[in-house]
Amino acid sequence: MKKFTILILLFILMYGSINAQSQTQSYETLKKQAIEKVKQGYIKDAITALNQASQQRSNDYEIYYYRAIAYYYQKQTDNAMADVDKSISLKKENPLAYVLRAKLHPYTQAQKYLADMDLAIKYDPNNAEYWYMRGIKKYNVVADYYDMNGQELVSKSQFAYTIDMCNDLAQAAKLDASLAEKANSYCERFESFIR
Repeated sequence: MKKFTILILLFILMYGSINAQSQTQSYETLKKQAIEKVKQGYIKDAITALNQASQQRSNDYEIYYYRAIAYYYQKQTDNAMADVDKSISLKKENPLAYVLRAKLHPYTQAQKYLADMDLAIKYDPNNAEYWYMRGIKKYNVVADYYDMNGQELVSKSQFAYTIDMCNDLAQAAKLDASLAEKANSYCERFESFIR
């Protein structure tokens, strides 16, 4: 009887282990397929699969990040923002999540956009595209100010902001030479605003 009981316990332990491995493989397969659907543009299918994956594991930052992208493509900004915030709460060092969140902010919320781009650069300082995006946003803020008020930018803080913009664009060009011409043209255009 003892041998029989031991065999049953071993069977239960082995079955539980196999079942757990099967669920892990099933989750990983589901996650991989869902991410591929996002990348291929099958957004509704991707959201369905990512919803299923998030029910299996609610602590995987990638699930929320990719579902945020899917919502972004569907112009569901509130859902995208909620998911990207959840993704960041699970993994703060993901620069792509900050870039996505920056893009989700309304155009008029430049400071929030710039704060997220600051964090993206903090976690990936060698990404030329991040420097370029931040520099262009600063350029747009300065250009909007000039256009709306129809006057020269004279305050020290405004001038410092524009210098910072050109520094960002110069850093982008330094990291990626293919951006040099575009970056320089933005700084030259700005100089034409203040003349």
